[in-house]
Amino acid sequence: MFNYIISYYRTGKLHFPEDECACSFAHELDFFGFSTDHLDMCCHEYFEEQKEESEDYMARKQIRMDQANLPKRALVTAREKLWEMFDNPGQNLFAMLMHYVSGVFIFISVSASLAETVSCGSEKCGDKYKGFFFVLESICVTLFTIEYLLRLWSTPKRWQFAKQFLSIVDVVAILPFYIGLITPQASEGPFTVLRVFRIFRIVKMSRHSDRAQQAGSSLK
Repeated sequence: MFNYIISYYRTGKLHFPEDECACSFAHELDFFGFSTDHLDMCCHEYFEEQKEESEDYMARKQIRMDQANLPKRALVTAREKLWEMFDNPGQNLFAMLMHYVSGVFIFISVSASLAETVSCGSEKCGDKYKGFFFVLESICVTLFTIEYLLRLWSTPKRWQFAKQFLSIVDVVAILPFYIGLITPQASEGPFTVLRVFRIFRIVKMSRHSDRAQQAGSSLK
């Protein structure tokens, strides 16, 4: 479009080529330090109309693009907010509630694991009240599984999260329950050893205690 610029230098009249893009011509004017006021009267009104139409089209196009990306962006925002709630539970009431509910169920689960080994008369409480402990264990493990999957989904770095000690503890803590569901006949023998790993859930409490985290950092 320099032909129109050099013509302006030669004749003192700046015209807008009707077959060109108004926005491109405006960029050309900006580059050479001209304003649209330099346009000759015969072209000024037409140029402003074309430029306005072009800007409106670009604005509508941007809105369509933003609307198309809105679900994806909303999903990313939801992940970020969820991770922030897990990582910093003190930020709001709901995050704090999730934090304490998880801690309560960890305590219940560990207490139930210990109570199963206590004698209730001639047999262990775990055998005598097998149905009750199974229901309690199912509720706790379901909650722990949902929490782990939500953490895994929302974390910015999944592989790094999966390698963390507490993440491994989370998996080890729920694994015996699912193995027992898949292979009920394994409740005797090797699976008896796996059930001991449920006690690792007490380590999950460190997520809910700053003092426990400080003690772990000191040991490390």
